[in-house]
Order: sequence, then structure tokens, then C-alpha cells
Amino acid sequence: MECPAFNAITAAAEHALVEIAGVVGADPGPHRARAAELTHRLVERLFDPTTGMFHARDLYTDRRSPKRCLGGLLPLILPNLPAAQVKALLTEAGSPGFGLTEQMSLPLPSYDRAAPDLDPVRYWRGPIWVNLNWLLWRGLREHGQPALAAALRRSILDVVREHGCYEYFHATTGAGVGVGTAEFSWTAALTLDLLAGAD
Repeated sequence: MECPAFNAITAAAEHALVEIAGVVGADPGPHRARAAELTHRLVERLFDPTTGMFHARDLYTDRRSPKRCLGGLLPLILPNLPAAQVKALLTEAGSPGFGLTEQMSLPLPSYDRAAPDLDPVRYWRGPIWVNLNWLLWRGLREHGQPALAAALRRSILDVVREHGCYEYFHATTGAGVGVGTAEFSWTAALTLDLLAGAD
């Protein structure tokens, strides 16, 4: 499978290497070119204009999965994502299936809440993950959406404050008890980052 989230993270890492190269006096050109190429291929291969989001591609069948997963919104972390894709992703993030609004009470689930095969506690088929929402928060800030970024940040902190630093949380209630591992380090680390990065 070609995953939109992993490919977006790889392209974002190349952007980070551009910045690092500038600090250490290295040539940022190869990293800048790789980030641009990865972003181009991501849009070309994994974006579906009919759904307005990115989808994983099965390399055996050469078809995109129809499933609506939060990973399909994560290319928002890319600063050079074309405006048409940014607009489409913001629209989909605000759909009832994901629920990104300025009044949101829960972070976004890993899977479309409106899908008939949603499982609110089954790993990547529904639960809320802090790491994915943290990436989306960064993408919202990258693309000039401070009010939505602030609402997402607040909802993540509220879930952790109420339930603790679980690995993941129930998709529709936000409960952490019995869902994944308790005292999960990346949830704790990213919560600290959110606390330090007030909007």
C-alpha cells in the first residue's frame, strides 16, 4: 500500500532537512527537490477529487482504497500542497465524519465516524489518536487556520486532561479507559508540545 500519511510525513521530513541544511551550511537543494517531487506524486497518485481527500493505493490492483481515514487529511502538513487540495482537505476535515469545527468537543477519529464499518476502539478503524491530530494541528497552522488549530488543540488537551495519556481514545466518547495502553509516551510528549505551543 502507498499510504498518504507516511508519504506526507516523508515529504515534511525533507522540508525539515531544508531548514537544517540552511543552519549547518549544507546544500538544501536536493531536499527541496525531493520534497517537491514527493508532494507532486502524492497529489498525482493518492488524491481523489471525488472524495476531496487522499486515499491509500493498493500496489497490486493499482486502485485507491475507498476508505476515508484521517491519514488522508495529513498531507495538510506540507507547506507546498496545492491550494485546491488544501481547500478540499479542509472541507473534508469539517465533514460530519471527521468533525473539525471551531466548536468541536473531540479530536478527529482515525476513521470516518459516519462509516458503517466504524469501530470506535479498533486501532485504525476508528479511535482518536493524539499523534495524528497533532500532525493535523501543525497542518492547520501551516495553512493559515488559527481558529481551527486552536479548537483542535483544545479538544486534544481536554481529552487527555479528562482521561489521561492513553495510546488512543474511543472515537465517539473520548474515553481512554480500556482503550489501548495507559501512560503512552507519545501521547504525553505531544501533549507537552501542545501545552508549549499555544495558538
